[in-house]
Amino acid sequence: MRPNASSRRFVSPAAVGALCASICAGVAGPAFAAEGEAIKRVSAAASAEAGATAAASTAKRPPKRTAKNCKPSRSKLGVARTITLDTKGGPKFGFVNYPSTKFLEENEVLLTFDDGPLPRYTNPILKALEKECTRATFFLVGRMSVAFPKSVKRIMREGHTVGTHTWSHGNLQRTGSARAVDQIERGIAAIEAAAGEPIAPIFRFPYLGRTGVMESHLKKRNISVFSIDVDSRDTRGYSAPRMIRHTISRLKARKGGIVLFHDIKRATAQAIPGFLRELRRNGFRIVHLETNGYAKPNAKMLKRYRDYVAARTSGDREKMRIARKALKDLPARNKAKKRVQRKVQPNSSIKPVASTRRANNPFSRSN
Repeated sequence: MRPNASSRRFVSPAAVGALCASICAGVAGPAFAAEGEAIKRVSAAASAEAGATAAASTAKRPPKRTAKNCKPSRSKLGVARTITLDTKGGPKFGFVNYPSTKFLEENEVLLTFDDGPLPRYTNPILKALEKECTRATFFLVGRMSVAFPKSVKRIMREGHTVGTHTWSHGNLQRTGSARAVDQIERGIAAIEAAAGEPIAPIFRFPYLGRTGVMESHLKKRNISVFSIDVDSRDTRGYSAPRMIRHTISRLKARKGGIVLFHDIKRATAQAIPGFLRELRRNGFRIVHLETNGYAKPNAKMLKRYRDYVAARTSGDREKMRIARKALKDLPARNKAKKRVQRKVQPNSSIKPVASTRRANNPFSRSN
C-alpha cells in the first residue's frame, strides 16, 4: 500500500545522519529510540511552521494602494499632498455651514462623494479616479454599505477615505435626539461591518442639516464634521457637461474647496472622467484626507451588523431573518420608535401617525 501524502513526515538530514552513526556504532537499541523521538520533534516543528505559514497566507489581505506614488503630472491629476487630520474635539469644516474654518490652500480641492455605495455608478467613478491616480473621500450610508459590502471594501482597498453619512440618510433636523443619535451610531457600526476594518472618524449631515445637539454628540465622540464649499448640483438633473462647467466655474470663483458629488447618480458617473481632466487642465491640485485615528462603533451594534453582513453574503435566508430581527431589537431603535407613535382611542376618528420612514428615504432627496 502506498503511504498517504498527508502522513509523510519531513526528517532533517542531521537526524538521519545521527541515526546512521548510532547504528554503525553498534548501539542501535537505545540510540534508535532516542533518535526516533528527535525525528518526531523535528517533524512536529516542521508541521507547525507549515500550518502557521498557511494560516498567515490565508489571512493576508490585498495591500492598500497609497497616494505616495501618485504625484501630479501632465498626464495624471495625482495627489498634490496628504493631510492627516486630528479629529479630537470634533473639528468642523466647509464654508456652507462653517465659513470661518478652512484647511485647504489656494487652488486645492478635496473630492467628496455622498450617499453610496451603488456599484453601477460607484465602480465607474472609482475607475476614473484610479486612471488619474487620485484619491477622494466617500461619506457612505449605512444601509447602502451593508447591501454592497464588496464596493465598500473596494473603496478602502484603492486607498480612498471612508466616512459616515448616517444609517438611512434621515434628516436629523426633523428627528428627535434619541433617533438622531441612533442614526449616527448605526451608520458607523454598519459601515465598519461592511468594510471589515476601522473607518475614519469623519461625518457629514444628510442634506447638510446640522443641529447643535448632534454636533455636541459628535464632538464628544471626537468625530470631525464636514460640510462643503462647492456643490456640483448633480442632484438637480444637470447633464454631465453642464455639471462640469458649473463645478469648475465655482471652484475658480472660490479658488478651490471641498466639492460635493453623489456616487448614486448616473450623470455624476458620466461627468467624473471629464471633470478630473478639467481640474488638471485648470491647475487645480487634489488633497487626500487621512485621519490620525478611527471611529469607535458601539460594540453591540457592530457585532450584530457583522452577523447581518455575513448572513447576506452567505445567502442563507434563515440567517438573514435572525440577523435582521436582532438589529430591530437594539434598544436605541425601540426607544426612538416609541417617540413617533400615538395611541388611538376606541371609536375615535384619530388615525395613527404615518411612518417617518418614507420621509427619511435617502432616495426621495439627496445631499
